[in-house]
Amino acid sequence: MKVTAKPIEDHRVNIRLEFDSTEIEDALRKAAQAINSKYKFPGFRPGKAPYDFIKATVGEETLRDEAIVILAEGKYKEALEEIPYKLYKVGELKEVNKEDPSQIILEFEAPLD
Repeated sequence: MKVTAKPIEDHRVNIRLEFDSTEIEDALRKAAQAINSKYKFPGFRPGKAPYDFIKATVGEETLRDEAIVILAEGKYKEALEEIPYKLYKVGELKEVNKEDPSQIILEFEAPLD
């Protein structure tokens, strides 16, 4: 994960998280496990459907959306430890760039302390 932070107007900071293909693949597999535990897929015991079947059934876009949630929730706190700024409160997700399948970029904005 590549983290960059730069101050912007109104005493705020823009935090940009860029994920590489291995982190995205890991998040996609975690997303498939989460979907697998929520829904029952015909022909499989609960929680035992294979990744490729889940991907084909729910669609790659749904799987990527779930992976983005997992990445945002799991990696944001790690990113805060890497930036040189102290935040007043938790930032909010402003932009998601997922057009390139091998890369996901999340941009947060947070107020500075």
